[in-house]
Parts: sequence; structure tokens; C-alpha cells
Amino acid sequence: MGALAGCGDTTDPTPTESVAPGTTVTPSHYLALVREAVAAARAADIRFAALPGGLTAAQAKAAAPGLAAAADRAERAAQQLSAARLDDQRLETQRKSIAPLDVALAGSLRNAADAAQAGNVTALAAAVAAASSSAAAIRAAAAPPA
Repeated sequence: MGALAGCGDTTDPTPTESVAPGTTVTPSHYLALVREAVAAARAADIRFAALPGGLTAAQAKAAAPGLAAAADRAERAAQQLSAARLDDQRLETQRKSIAPLDVALAGSLRNAADAAQAGNVTALAAAVAAASSSAAAIRAAAAPPA
């Protein structure tokens, strides 16, 4: 993640405190938020990969707690990225592109968790597809420039 605009190779801890709307954060705090958003996307991909082919309603219900946990993580990351602001315009531009993608991921994951809890395999498949697309977009937006 060290190749994001304006960052070095230092490692920041995962932010644990909420960011109040409009709060200006440091570049290192922002980068930690982005890493958490990317980690949430990766965690979602892992959950999706663990779903068996020919998923049954019972299997979907069994997967619901893990999907709900992934949704919770993505929602926290989305809230913090959406609330934060940066003085560095390059990073602020990047934040503005990543935050809505993370909001979309969180919404899709919540839809997946809800569908799984209901045993609705069709709705779960649609939500997984949407979340996978959002996760890929987050990874692309956070990737180092080519």
C-alpha cells in the first residue's frame, strides 16, 4: 500500500476510533483507513471464495454470520473514509474516489448478509457479484500508478 499518492512504506495501525464528519486527518491516518478498506474488500473476497458451488439455503444461512462480520468491517471503513478530509489535495482526490466505492462495497455486503440470513440464494448471488465488483474497484483505485 506504500505506493498510494504521497505515502512512504511506513506501517500505520488500523484506525480504531471513529472519524467525525469533516475531520481533517493526517496522511498516515488516511493511508491506514485506505488499508482497512482494502483489507475489508479482501476479507469479503475470501468469504465469497469459501461459498460452495450450488449453494443451498441452509449453506447460505450458515455463511450469514461471516458475511455480516465482513459487512460490519466494510461499513466502519466506509464511514471513516467518507467522514475524513485531507489538506493534501492529491490524497483528498484519491479519498473522494475510494470512499464511494467502499460505501458501495459495504451496501452490497450488507445485502449479501441479509440475503444469506434469509436463505435467499438468488439474492445472495446478486449481492456477491455486486460486492466483488466494488472490491475490485477499490483495489484498482488504491493500486500504485502504472
